[in-house]
Amino acid sequence: MNTTTINKVDFDPIGERADLVGRVVWGMVHQEADRKAGRVLLQLVGMRPEHLLGVASNFAEIEGKSVKLSISTDIDGDLTNRLEDRFKTTKPAVHFRHLDEAEVILFAVTDSQRDTVGSSLGQVTRPGLFTGDRFQTGGRGLSGWNRV
Repeated sequence: MNTTTINKVDFDPIGERADLVGRVVWGMVHQEADRKAGRVLLQLVGMRPEHLLGVASNFAEIEGKSVKLSISTDIDGDLTNRLEDRFKTTKPAVHFRHLDEAEVILFAVTDSQRDTVGSSLGQVTRPGLFTGDRFQTGGRGLSGWNRV
């Protein structure tokens, strides 16, 4: 008699998706940092808390450049509890305009902060948009960027 044993494998589709989002975002950050000679200011927009956690979990150094990731503690309480302290910020979006702690700055703030100060930040790059479960890139492919 043949007996087949099935091992139950834990599968977390939300976690898997968040990890993928994090890896894609950091790939785009690397492309933008390579493309731009000076300081790079990137704003994460429209991402779910679990996607932001995926970005933090996949934090990547960029050779020859200092990198800072800041995620507002006002976005989501559970996200704040799960983030490493080095990624948490209580600063408003305008704080990042003149921040000189790093050459590549990636930040996420609440929608209300983003909408209030979006125009005052000047030239900020947004790496695509996450809308629901779909990755939106303005028709420019995964390496595309939307300008604010």
